[in-house]
Amino acid sequence: MIIGSGWRRKDKNGKQYLSIQVQIPLLGNLSLLLYVNEQKKNEKSPDYNVVWIPDTNKPDSIKETTSYDDEEIPF
Repeated sequence: MIIGSGWRRKDKNGKQYLSIQVQIPLLGNLSLLLYVNEQKKNEKSPDYNVVWIPDTNKPDSIKETTSYDDEEIPF
């Protein structure tokens, strides 16, 4: 089962990275960038860094829009 895709890109400095979109059932899309770790200090350091790109189209929180008095509840 494929849950996402990735594209090779170059940033404004010409460095390559992967732009990744993952589809998570019931939660939506997750956008990630995968860069080579240029700060690798030893063999145990990660080869890549993953950066999460927040979805700016979704609200930060769910707001309660209505409050009901006891008389307004239909049941």
